[in-house]
Amino acid sequence: MRQALRILEGSGQIVISRGASGGAFVQDAALDPRLIREEVRTRSAEIGELTEFRAIVESGGAALAATRRSDADLEAMAQAQRDLADAVTKAESRIADTDFHIALAEASGNSFVRDAVEEARVRMFEPVDLMSFDFVKESSWHAHEQILDAVRRGDAEAADAAMRAHLHTTREEFTRVVES
Repeated sequence: MRQALRILEGSGQIVISRGASGGAFVQDAALDPRLIREEVRTRSAEIGELTEFRAIVESGGAALAATRRSDADLEAMAQAQRDLADAVTKAESRIADTDFHIALAEASGNSFVRDAVEEARVRMFEPVDLMSFDFVKESSWHAHEQILDAVRRGDAEAADAAMRAHLHTTREEFTRVVES
């Protein structure tokens, strides 16, 4: 959150004042895409590490979900997939994407996996989502379908592999956004 506030302050979107009556105040100014892109480029190594971390945690979480998931967990993942298919904006797509990953982490039955997934996603996407780019909805939807299929079948190895492949693609897509 602090990083997002710094980005918004640096781009002139908010003014932060200290003290008892202080806070973050919205300004009438357009986001400077150059500042946001530079912030993301500055953090690209960190975001790369977050992608690696996510691959480790989320692939293990997917494997656990394949063996521990309930019918309610499967329905939550399927609903997130329907929401992703129906999404028309980047914000709707990101929400549905996050809902899928959180539902999968919940299905792992491990609260540490869920918390790690949520925290890593927030840290990875907070500056990226301020940039102007097209969320690659189709690749996420197809990857999620492969993961969901493996979880439905109870195939931990396939769920692990599908998540690793998905996050590899995510890293490639992120790299293209930063380098464009």
